[in-house]
This record gives sequence, C-alpha cells and structure tokens, in this order.
Amino acid sequence: MIPEASNFVTFLLEGVMSVMLIVLLFYALRILTSFKKGMLERGWKLLSQGIVILVVGELIISLSNYQSAGGYLFQLGIGVDAIGVGLAVFGFKSHHYIWRMGKEYRDKDSAPTAEAKSV
Repeated sequence: MIPEASNFVTFLLEGVMSVMLIVLLFYALRILTSFKKGMLERGWKLLSQGIVILVVGELIISLSNYQSAGGYLFQLGIGVDAIGVGLAVFGFKSHHYIWRMGKEYRDKDSAPTAEAKSV
C-alpha cells in the first residue's frame, strides 16, 4: 500500500520511526535480561519495562492508522503509552534517589574529620 505523493513523507517518517522503535525495544529487552543484583537494578528494570511498554503502545498507535477500528486502537495505544511513561518516570526517580544518596555519601566522606583538623 503505497500512498500518494503528498503523503509520502509522512509514510516514510512513520516507517523510520517504527524501525527505530523496534531497535529501542531490542535494546530495552537486552537490558532487562542482563541484570545483576545491585543498587541500580530497580531503576533500570522499571525504566526498561517502561520503554518496552511505551514501544508497544507506539506500535499500536502506528497500527491504528491502517485499521478500520483505528479509533479504538489509538485509544488503547495512548493508554499503554501512559503506563510505559509512568514506569519510566519511576525508574528515573529511583536512579535519582540512588545518585543523590551516593553524592551525600561522597560529601560526607570528603568532609574533614576532627583528627585531620588537629594535625
């Protein structure tokens, strides 16, 4: 199904976006399968799960452009996108907490101690 010339750019951009989303999905799934228990695992897991769900939602939205029941698919895709973005936000929040906590430990360790002041 090749569109008329006026919509060719839109058709091309949708195709490029779909390919980029599939590549993003591939790398998010690779990250999900390679976790080693650590401080950053929770944040990365939430972020990766959010990206996977977000990509699925975007693919549903793209599919809605070519289906007769496009309105329902579009609404479903928007709902799935919202869940994915929510998970990604919680993942970023978890990372921010860990990084901030690490900065507080670094600042505490770099502060001069009473023994160092007396010397």
